[in-house]
Amino acid sequence: MKSSSRDNDDLIYRSSGSSHTVTPEDLNLQIEQAQRSLMEHERQLDDINRQKIFLEDIKRKQIQLDEGLRVVSENLNRGLVVLEGQEHQMRKEIEQVQFVRHAFEEQIQLVRQINPHQWNSKNPSEELTRALAILDQARLIYEQSRSKIDALRSLHDDSSNQGDSSSDSSRGSFMDKVITGFAFSLPLLIAMGLLILILLIK
Repeated sequence: MKSSSRDNDDLIYRSSGSSHTVTPEDLNLQIEQAQRSLMEHERQLDDINRQKIFLEDIKRKQIQLDEGLRVVSENLNRGLVVLEGQEHQMRKEIEQVQFVRHAFEEQIQLVRQINPHQWNSKNPSEELTRALAILDQARLIYEQSRSKIDALRSLHDDSSNQGDSSSDSSRGSFMDKVITGFAFSLPLLIAMGLLILILLIK
């Protein structure tokens, strides 16, 4: 670019310092050299513009990356805090459910062992008192856990309504089976106890 300018200056100097006048050929040559110089300037300007666009795109992507990293990190950290709290709460719920389930299993075994046909006929009152005490204990444990059972039953019913009712009914939870067992067993056992009392009174 500098050499082209010097050529133009030399040409103008030779033309002005010479004894002969400037010819049209000299003017055409100067015009061609000026056009080449202008084209070179335009090419360099285009290169600069392309470099500017390239750098601006890199800067935009860097800002987008920094902002994305910040937002995603904050969201993930908040999500982890929520999930950890929920996991802790769920573990407590599972521990409570397991405790109640074990208590129910113990009580249902005691209730199933009540068999009036095997009682000592010489002392039926003592056997009956013991059986009623077992029933009272089982009833008390059930009542103490009833709020938890109702909450679990409500949760189970909500999830069952979202799925296939036929498949859900065949997959009844263990807790529902235990509750159903109590519902069917207690009236029968009470009726048997009353029948024995009536027989003893007679």
